[in-house]
Amino acid sequence: MKRILILLFFVLAYLASFAQQIHGTITDAETGDTIAFASVTYKGHHIAAISDYNGQYKIDRHEGWNITFSAVG
Repeated sequence: MKRILILLFFVLAYLASFAQQIHGTITDAETGDTIAFASVTYKGHHIAAISDYNGQYKIDRHEGWNITFSAVG
């Protein structure tokens, strides 16, 4: 029984690690239109993501780091 509880704990901890993401939609402040293929990066770090055609993105969460968004066009 104790082994099952320990295994269950590790499985839940493993699954919870995937929930540590930030996600959202990038939109233009003036028009409200979504911005496709915009860059999402942590300033000063080598972690980045890109929004999809609908402006939606997902990136791992890091406490205390600053996210920057940029797009050309």
